[in-house]
Amino acid sequence: AIVDALGPHDAHIIVDFKMKWLPLEFREKQNDFFGKRGNSWHGVAVILKRDGEIDIYYIDQIIDNDDKQDAFAVGSCLEAVLLDIKLKFPFVKRVSLQSDNANCYASNVDVGLVFALGVKHGLPIVRFINNEAGEGKDLVDQHFGVCGRYLRLFVASGKDCASPQQVVEGLRWRGGLHHSFCYLVTLNDKLADQ
Repeated sequence: AIVDALGPHDAHIIVDFKMKWLPLEFREKQNDFFGKRGNSWHGVAVILKRDGEIDIYYIDQIIDNDDKQDAFAVGSCLEAVLLDIKLKFPFVKRVSLQSDNANCYASNVDVGLVFALGVKHGLPIVRFINNEAGEGKDLVDQHFGVCGRYLRLFVASGKDCASPQQVVEGLRWRGGLHHSFCYLVTLNDKLADQ
């Protein structure tokens, strides 16, 4: 299996978009519920093998200024993940990437972008696995479920979780979830046109 083949300088990352995070408010009027727009949430599981032991870390990327889940959002999120891996896990020198076959991950442009970003940041992508949609990303889906329960506790404590900033605040509440990192990703629309 992929995890068994990981060396001490390898990381295997699994990426997925959460459907959409619908805003939650501590006190919400019924008419405010209808017509809500969700926040884009990109999740990443980073799997490492150190001293023969498997470590799994999660990165939650909440997109601040856009609700699209397209190739540009994937590229921006993936670039942030690679920079984060270099910072938090400097021993990692190569990465394998796994996603589902959703359009935002599967186009030829995206595949080329993925490999180019790896080269640009000194973390070559040595393998890119595209599973069928809905398969092979159970770790990230499970993490989304845990995060959803955690955010509902945050809201039950009297806080709102409606904006992307409040989602990040909620995920960091009380020190956040174990082995999890969370941040806002702001997409620069001007770069998308280049």
